[in-house]
Amino acid sequence: MNVIDILRKIGYDIISISDGVYTVRNTTEKIQDMVKEAEADEANDFDIYDTYKLVVNEVKFNGFGNLSVSFKRLEHPDEVWDAFEYRNMDKEYR
Repeated sequence: MNVIDILRKIGYDIISISDGVYTVRNTTEKIQDMVKEAEADEANDFDIYDTYKLVVNEVKFNGFGNLSVSFKRLEHPDEVWDAFEYRNMDKEYR
């Protein structure tokens, strides 16, 4: 599993990659989920149809031994934008 796989798994289409910057947009499925959340009064304060420039913020193993990867947007470098936790790695590699 690599960064591209992770971004796809958490709902992004990759548009381009350059020097560790991933230009992405939400997949159709993720947009549909976000629209449902917005209808349930969980509105987003960003354009869900926009493209984003993401970089890997942190890669670590959490307290349970699971791989955790977080991403930040170039436009907002002090905020974690999205994250992924890879659970049950041991089951996959037995």
